[in-house]
Amino acid sequence: MKTNESANKEYQAAMRNIMIGAVCLGAGVGATLVGTTNFSGQPGVHINLPLVILGTGLEIVAIPILLKGSKLVKHAADIYNDGLQSTCIQSKTDLSIALTENGVGVIMKF
Repeated sequence: MKTNESANKEYQAAMRNIMIGAVCLGAGVGATLVGTTNFSGQPGVHINLPLVILGTGLEIVAIPILLKGSKLVKHAADIYNDGLQSTCIQSKTDLSIALTENGVGVIMKF
């Protein structure tokens, strides 16, 4: 991707979004787990509600950020691939059904 400047910029933006989303998701899962775990070992459930709310909020925020990062990666790959197609030689293939000396057959020309 480093040879295509616009694809590289798009890829770097995608990686930034994915990293931010992954950190938010990891922190959210960790906060939710810590908030719902009973560390005292005593019977009775004690949930740290503010920590659970914070963790759930971070998880909800992380999902659109990760989706945007994934979309940007696909867009960067499309930009890069379009640049490759314009510089390479493409061969044209032709597939047809025709009469041959043995009957009806498939002819492929390339």
